[in-house]
Amino acid sequence: MTLEAITKEIESATGNLHTAYGGIYITPENMKKFANILASCEDGQEILIAPYLINLEEGGTYELLHYQFLIELLDVPQSYFFEFNPKNILSKEIVDNIKPKAVIPNNDKSILVGILQEYLTKMNEMLFEAERSSNEKLETAKLFYQIF
Repeated sequence: MTLEAITKEIESATGNLHTAYGGIYITPENMKKFANILASCEDGQEILIAPYLINLEEGGTYELLHYQFLIELLDVPQSYFFEFNPKNILSKEIVDNIKPKAVIPNNDKSILVGILQEYLTKMNEMLFEAERSSNEKLETAKLFYQIF
């Protein structure tokens, strides 16, 4: 199965948010399914996961830019992560829980699935206090994702 086919399948899954302008935001539950289906991916080389906080009642979408996760599948002998610069001003919640990028051997789907599942688990545990306190519409916002 191609990455494009897997992505389209997950985007069409029940529960996702479809906007009037054609945007599709994927629920955390459907992202877990995406992670599992990736084991059958035949052609993926780069996957960008972009998380959002979306207020479903009042409207309002906030892209969690610093929480994005890039996965590259390359011809490397073992996986490795890129770390955030320790001198940055990102919140402790981000720096202590997630990495911005992972490089994974292109033939090791079990590592791909495991790393993505770990990222999604960490994201579901986060409170996003800094973002929620900066905008009242985000106080009750729900977590969604897009795949690029």
